[in-house]
Amino acid sequence: MNITISSIFPEAGYNFNISYKIHEIIASEINEALTDLGTFDLTFGKDFDLGIIVSTKRKVNDLYVQGPAIFKREKIVDFTIWIPFREVKNSSSYTNSYIDYLIKGILELFERYDIDTTIDKDFIDRIKLKCNITMPPARA
Repeated sequence: MNITISSIFPEAGYNFNISYKIHEIIASEINEALTDLGTFDLTFGKDFDLGIIVSTKRKVNDLYVQGPAIFKREKIVDFTIWIPFREVKNSSSYTNSYIDYLIKGILELFERYDIDTTIDKDFIDRIKLKCNITMPPARA
């Protein structure tokens, strides 16, 4: 299984100004941290990849994970992680808050399928450091 992260924002004015490079860093680090795919392979198949789509809307007040959307021909299983816009926008550290919500959503998804990783607080801090070094501060 390979993880990719993308984003789509259905409402004008409600988006996160986060570079695709941050998604690449997070996906790469999590792909390396995977230790056991749990029931994911049994549920969807060994050749399927995991697509994570980040989104938000005006009425999203809490983090939640939606899906799966299964694309058999492409062998991709997509889940959407809905992140609360106002919480991230109003936080003192926009990028770090976004990363916290995204990883929390990913871990919630992994929990559903018993996917085991080596993700802990140090792992998350390393991702934040890489993202903050790679990117200038995001503007809300």
